[in-house]
Amino acid sequence: MPYTIELISIRCNDAQERTDEPYLRVNNSTVWGPVSMRTGQTRNINSRVEFRNDVVVELRESDRRRDDHFGTLRLGESDVRGLIRGDRSTLTHTFRRDRGIVGDARYTLTYDLHQV
Repeated sequence: MPYTIELISIRCNDAQERTDEPYLRVNNSTVWGPVSMRTGQTRNINSRVEFRNDVVVELRESDRRRDDHFGTLRLGESDVRGLIRGDRSTLTHTFRRDRGIVGDARYTLTYDLHQV
């Protein structure tokens, strides 16, 4: 059964550096960014991606040497069906990169799921 994930916005709760360059990938395709963000900023995404079965959303950060992985949201088909049946119109997921030192990152994604 086809579904759509609607990526609404992302908030930088705690940047890894003074300015991060985050980007989002859905099922191995970049769908947003990289965009410059600092702690406290929110950016509208307004991107929809159709998928079947499972969806994997990754938050990464563009770096000169090697891109950083800030976290992954994985939803199987049973998760998606359960969330669509719920009464919440929008959902959130917080990506965390916690290395226990200065330079940790925390971003909150606001999204919605729809059955096509």
